Amino acid sequence: KTLRSLIAFTGFSLEENLNMKQKVWLWLVPMVTCVYVCLMLLKEWKLTDDINDFLYTSLLAIAWQRVFIMRIQRSRLAKLLILLEKFPMDDKEVKSHLNAILTKVVIIFVAIPPIAVGSGVVAWYTSYGEGTLPFGSMPRWAMEYSTNMCLVIQVITYTFLGHEFLMWDGAKWSILLQLRGNFKYLNRNARNCLGYARIDCEQSSNSTLNISWCHMQKLIKYIAVRHNYLSLATKEVELVFNKTVLISILDLSIIFCIILLRLSKFSSINMEACTLLFYLMVLLTLLCGDTFLCVQVVTESERLLYSYYEIDFVGTDLRFQKALVLLMTRAQRPTNFTIGNFAPLSMGAIVTVLKASISYLMLLMQIKDR
Repeated sequence: KTLRSLIAFTGFSLEENLNMKQKVWLWLVPMVTCVYVCLMLLKEWKLTDDINDFLYTSLLAIAWQRVFIMRIQRSRLAKLLILLEKFPMDDKEVKSHLNAILTKVVIIFVAIPPIAVGSGVVAWYTSYGEGTLPFGSMPRWAMEYSTNMCLVIQVITYTFLGHEFLMWDGAKWSILLQLRGNFKYLNRNARNCLGYARIDCEQSSNSTLNISWCHMQKLIKYIAVRHNYLSLATKEVELVFNKTVLISILDLSIIFCIILLRLSKFSSINMEACTLLFYLMVLLTLLCGDTFLCVQVVTESERLLYSYYEIDFVGTDLRFQKALVLLMTRAQRPTNFTIGNFAPLSMGAIVTVLKASISYLMLLMQIKDR
């Protein structure tokens, strides 16, 4: 609920069915920012001197990619959230603890865009001041008309796009944390419930064997239903977010190179350099955190499979053994998160991208020296 309410702040509703007003508002708000994009494109470009403008325009383009992907995948994401809300969790204490963690994560992601934009404005004010703008320049006629108006447009545009950019990551982080918590909860229940199957059978006499099997059948159904929920949810997460991961990695390779090229122009560390490093650290943290949580979900799903194998089933009811084999077979279906269905998402892939960015940087610096 917290995720839905905070994302809807900019008109991006996560309800499954939207009325006409919500559909119009969904696309109207981002289209308004097209005014700023047009103003940026109308200025005179000199890429040899305007590295700063090129940097912020690249950030703008990256944010716009997220804006459109979010709206294209909106209905699928809404169905995914409904699926996670229907997950049958009986432990109220675990559920409340998990909801508290998710609320904190979403609030942190909401707070980052104003902080980032504010730090950029402070860095600009302390380094340059009047006659310039914090996030690149704008057409000369707009600057001559009103510099303050241009400043307000920039602040509103980048705050909105920053919110849209980060809330997509915030939604994914929240979903991954919930999946990891649900896998841990199911793994614990599988060990506690199914682990005593042999003891139950040994304590049951022949006359009560059917009663014991009925009890174990309920336990197996309890585990199987929840495992199916989580398997379906992980597949939906992969379908919703894999293209975004691919675009994020490609964009990171470009932005990493541009920021390092911009930093190479500074002879000493100043406020602007610190701000650029902050932007770079935010992008790296988002991607590394995303990768870490995906690996955690895969690890927890594998632990659930291992917990099935660790059950002492020798001597138990044959019906229980057959049901346990079916559980093992279902759990063997791999839980994978990919980079646009091209490669598995891992820290090694991110390191490869950063190495490629440094290669781009060396090439650009050689061209510049010539």
